[in-house]
Amino acid sequence: MAAALPDYTLGEQLGAGAFELVLAGEHPHLARPVAIRVVIAEAPEGLTVDFATEARVLAVVTR
Repeated sequence: MAAALPDYTLGEQLGAGAFELVLAGEHPHLARPVAIRVVIAEAPEGLTVDFATEARVLAVVTR
């Protein structure tokens, strides 16, 4: 999985769902920890479209 995300340092698994994993991570250019949500290959096709929309929305959220 690390090969698919070369710009991120992957950490421990934070959670999992039926079609996804959530990992702790860090991106050196963001200078902050991130949560990395990975869709498992067997997920239904429509899920990836919803995931992309959600990723765009969450990208603007900060704490």
